[in-house]
Amino acid sequence: MEAYIALSGERPSGSLSVVEIAERAGLNRATFYRHFESVGDLRDRGLPLFFAELAQGFPGDELGMEPGWKEAAEARVSKLFEIVLSRHDLFLPFAAQNPGSEAWTQALLFLEAFLRDERLGAATSRLRVPASLAARSIASLLAGMVTWALEHPSESRPRELARHYVDILDGGFLVQPLA
Repeated sequence: MEAYIALSGERPSGSLSVVEIAERAGLNRATFYRHFESVGDLRDRGLPLFFAELAQGFPGDELGMEPGWKEAAEARVSKLFEIVLSRHDLFLPFAAQNPGSEAWTQALLFLEAFLRDERLGAATSRLRVPASLAARSIASLLAGMVTWALEHPSESRPRELARHYVDILDGGFLVQPLA
């Protein structure tokens, strides 16, 4: 998956071959085919698995629901930023310098669906906007923050970025205040 992401940041993934992906990953074609049927299968099944693993760091159903949600959300988002910044080379295809790439588009679509379907369910009644709009807004916010962090790695501090993220949400952008 990492090889696919790196290559798709260099050129359209429709032009990638199994051989190129396998070579970049240090594998042979047979190993690739043991797990995936084609490049399209890797994209359709592998990319969501890759993002799902990362998405575990996103704030969950606790978003604005319980006292202490800010600390929990900040810790989880900080971990996400740590992962992204520690693998700067891998995530660079998602930076703003390449917003039209297939990897970028797939990442945003996955993140939006994940947030809407998996993370905002319990908070729906407390949102000021429809869950689909909240999911798109949060996905865009995170994408923008990740892009900024990738473009300014020397200035990026995971905990500080996570604190800014929580402050934006807590400022009434999406979640209604607790009664």
